[in-house]
Amino acid sequence: MMASEQKADKFFQEVPFQIALPKPIGSGELNMIMKSAGIELFYDVYAKRRGDKGASWQSETFANVDTLLYGERSDAQEGCDALLLSYPLATIDASYIPKFARLAAELSSSFGVPISYEGKAVDESGIVEILCQKATKLMQEWGEEPGSKTLRILIESSI
Repeated sequence: MMASEQKADKFFQEVPFQIALPKPIGSGELNMIMKSAGIELFYDVYAKRRGDKGASWQSETFANVDTLLYGERSDAQEGCDALLLSYPLATIDASYIPKFARLAAELSSSFGVPISYEGKAVDESGIVEILCQKATKLMQEWGEEPGSKTLRILIESSI
């Protein structure tokens, strides 16, 4: 892990969940499933917009999806055999946690495989629990709630 990733991790800027597919799928099928879930392609990554206009310091998306092929990040146009679905905990308010969990469960169902966190299968309620625990830790350690302007300033000043 690079030093910048370690710094970012203390703020939980991205909390990753993985969907491992039984075999690689092509970009056309991947795009169809993503679009059906309301997830948009931005260059070579997918993301789900928050649906409302948030504060300028908050994330515009509540789910970011990187594609992986044979263990390496891939362009969405190359297809994939795994998805890394990340929640931007530090930069969006906690009201998006249930929306993210529902989206993750929907994708898991669409692909017919479980979603996992740190190698362990989780369901929708497990995702909510993990993210709430991380939000609690963030608030206890930094005295700021997810998505706050002060937290964003702390993140930017530590880079």
